[in-house]
Amino acid sequence: MMCVRTHLIGAAVTLTLVATPARAQQVDLAGMWSSTLGNHEELPLRGDPGVEVGEYVGIPLNDAARQHAESWTPTMHSLLEWQGRPHPVTYSMRAPRPDFRMGAVVDPKTERLIAYTITGLFGRADRTIWLDGRPHPSKYAEHLWQGFSTGEWVDGGLKVTTTHIKYSFVHRNGIPLSPYAVMTEYYWRHGDFLTLAIVVEDSVYLTEPLVRTVTFKRDPNLTIPALQPFEVAEELPSLEKGQVPAYPLGTMHPEYAKRHNLPFEASLGGAQTMYPEYMQRLQELTKAPATAVHRAAQPGPRPAKPAYDDGAVEVIPVQGNVHVVAGSGANITVQIDPDGVLVVDSSVAAMSEKVIAAIRTISDKPIRQIVNTSADESHTGGNESLSNSGRNVNAGVGGQNGREPARLEGAPVIAHELVLHRMSGLKGEPARMPYGVWPHDTIYTNKKQIYFGGEVVEMLHTPAAHTDGDVIVWFRKSDVVATGDVFSTVSYPMIDRDRGGSIQGILDALNQILDITFPAFNNQGGTLVVPGHGRICNESDVAEYRDMTTIIRDRIQLMVDKKMTLAQIKAAGPTKDYDGVYSTPSWTGEMFIEAIYADLARRK
Repeated sequence: MMCVRTHLIGAAVTLTLVATPARAQQVDLAGMWSSTLGNHEELPLRGDPGVEVGEYVGIPLNDAARQHAESWTPTMHSLLEWQGRPHPVTYSMRAPRPDFRMGAVVDPKTERLIAYTITGLFGRADRTIWLDGRPHPSKYAEHLWQGFSTGEWVDGGLKVTTTHIKYSFVHRNGIPLSPYAVMTEYYWRHGDFLTLAIVVEDSVYLTEPLVRTVTFKRDPNLTIPALQPFEVAEELPSLEKGQVPAYPLGTMHPEYAKRHNLPFEASLGGAQTMYPEYMQRLQELTKAPATAVHRAAQPGPRPAKPAYDDGAVEVIPVQGNVHVVAGSGANITVQIDPDGVLVVDSSVAAMSEKVIAAIRTISDKPIRQIVNTSADESHTGGNESLSNSGRNVNAGVGGQNGREPARLEGAPVIAHELVLHRMSGLKGEPARMPYGVWPHDTIYTNKKQIYFGGEVVEMLHTPAAHTDGDVIVWFRKSDVVATGDVFSTVSYPMIDRDRGGSIQGILDALNQILDITFPAFNNQGGTLVVPGHGRICNESDVAEYRDMTTIIRDRIQLMVDKKMTLAQIKAAGPTKDYDGVYSTPSWTGEMFIEAIYADLARRK
């Protein structure tokens, strides 16, 4: 019962602090702070055995989060893409022993305090808390382990709001934290003591705010270790490429409850286990049969996720010469060169005017080349308009007697030859798209390279993935990969089986992306990835997506092997723990299940 009481005490202390009036002015928070004396809430989760699989007491998780946690295994940390991960900002201020330096950033002209830095956190996911009133980044901006934090002074304390946190964890035993979570912190200084209250809200996985506290003591003699990256090593060579370890769907973990002599229901967590009233329920459970398990009813509809591709076009720098035009229907990756512009995908035709205007804000040079990652209208519909607004650098070269142009006057469009087949009807089906948007040039090999904008641009065919004609585009010097619809942060992978798509092709494509991406430091930065839809990412985000897709495929495969029907598989809920992040009205979790089932059943 110690863990139950600890969470209750922490919540009570925090609520008391929030309600206590304080001095209405800024307080100097700069200095060296140690958690040696104040991290009491975390102590039961440290040492042997530490936080355990199946230990969800005091966490207001919902059924989706619980299913995710019950499938999670510590073996995940053996994956190369997992080994370099620091703790997310929602956890790094608590453990392990977050001794840190809080530094003041002052405007050199006005001497005005504009930010605090927090240095020395686990994995060096160090933070900056901006105090100058700047807005939070675009919803299409990259998410980070440390998130993006802004602060304001409230009643003598510092209130900090953090968004743009990576898909990560609430607890180190598989309880997930969605990329839509928001953390609010309150810092109060009392002499040599600093009290921090942390409130985490996650509309996808938590039914209520999760409240935690920690106290730090001023320590002028504290030193911060030198910056060092985690070493990534092949720990389990027996894992095959693309294999993702996970417990089967429906696994339960009673070990924690047995170890602490708790009724199993109590270990399942939920908001009810956070409050004193749950003590009465515990007394009832001790008298009930051991098999009695009560799961609290889930709350009603949760707040909606941000609206992507909503027609509000934004231009976001990625890195190197590469930008993204987002919001037009699908992400458009743009590479800028002094002599012209290369564009990956063109969105829908109706957005062409806005897209061209957005490109003009970053370059007044003509569009020279358009690459299509698939035949989808959301990626090719604007081909004709963008091509006509551009210029073919080879126009007027070749042709009869050198007098007639060999190709169109506008910017040429290149795609895999199967894209042309699908769009034009060469596959024995009606033409899906009008002639004006067809590609002018095609790729028929697995790789094509061109030199544009001072760097090699590779077009890599990913067979039988979203469709049979998908390509990913790699800007090698800028170190940016545009993936098209084999990767998205806002939906499940769309498997278009009518056009040659398959679940294994999707997984092969995701693992191919992981082969050519590499982080700069502790699983962040380095190669940046532009998905077909959603926010800018790096390798760890692609790994999360690969893991999710693999786990769901493996769950359905096991049920297919047991000869379960499609209706039975849907009822088992193999996507429940991911629906809050990836299910959309146009491509729901059930649709994803149907596509995987049809593919696996056919292959079987």
